[in-house]
Amino acid sequence: MPVQEKKTTVYLLSGLGLDPNVFKHLTIHSDDIHHLKWLEPKKKESLESYALRMSEGIQLKGDNKLVLIGHSFGGVLMQEISKIITTDQIILISSIKAKKEKDAGMNFWMRTFPLHQLVTQKMVVNSFKSWGKKHGYQSQEAQAMFLHAAQQHSSYYFRWATSQIIAWESKDITTPIAHIHGTKDKTFAFKRIQPPLIAIEGGSHLMVFNKAAEVSQHINHILDKM
Repeated sequence: MPVQEKKTTVYLLSGLGLDPNVFKHLTIHSDDIHHLKWLEPKKKESLESYALRMSEGIQLKGDNKLVLIGHSFGGVLMQEISKIITTDQIILISSIKAKKEKDAGMNFWMRTFPLHQLVTQKMVVNSFKSWGKKHGYQSQEAQAMFLHAAQQHSSYYFRWATSQIIAWESKDITTPIAHIHGTKDKTFAFKRIQPPLIAIEGGSHLMVFNKAAEVSQHINHILDKM
């Protein structure tokens, strides 16, 4: 009898301040797709402890292969989760996989002058008009998606998550990583992203939403090769 190929289970996690709706335009070729949702962080919780709690939401069917897909900060969390649960593939979208892929603002200035510790949810929502379009939220649909998601998160979540991504250093990650990144990303500059890399020309930090067909094509190509 021919050997039956293993099926694939896919879990997705949105970026900081977002929810699963950021993935709504993707078309992923898998019959077993799930979304992780951000939990409220505990006071002074470590990223490792948080990743452990998040990993409890992952359930594998039989001997399915596990693929973790993360957008932005969600990609950082998926890398941490891969240390806890045996994972066959990580797919990063508009994210980072090493400290040197962050810019100087995150690696030095925000550590030295941690003004982000004063951020509130209301400030994030009220300032959105000043930075949203620059980071890819140009359509009314994208803007409404962000504002709806942001209002679901607490002020502490925003402060905690920002602190974690500033402090994060990639360590002990052994799972294969595929990295999809846009050339016009204003959050994590394309020029700082290290190979291996799949470039999307003109893609913004929100390309998972507004260039979903192209992102889907690359995701499915990765899944087909597994």
